[in-house]
Amino acid sequence: MKSQPKSTFKIAAVMSEIFPEDMPKAQFLKARNRVSNILSAGARLGEWYRGRGGTYSCSKKVLR
Repeated sequence: MKSQPKSTFKIAAVMSEIFPEDMPKAQFLKARNRVSNILSAGARLGEWYRGRGGTYSCSKKVLR
């Protein structure tokens, strides 16, 4: 996210960039939960911002 500060990212987009599409469902769900937790924690710490529908960005202005 920091390399593209004026972009928005959804959890699904982050997942598709990190993990292979043919990942077993149980592992995928566990990984998605962890990615979601990491993004939520970063938003709470003020490292990035959370928008509607699970969207995140380094720029609060972009999410408006």
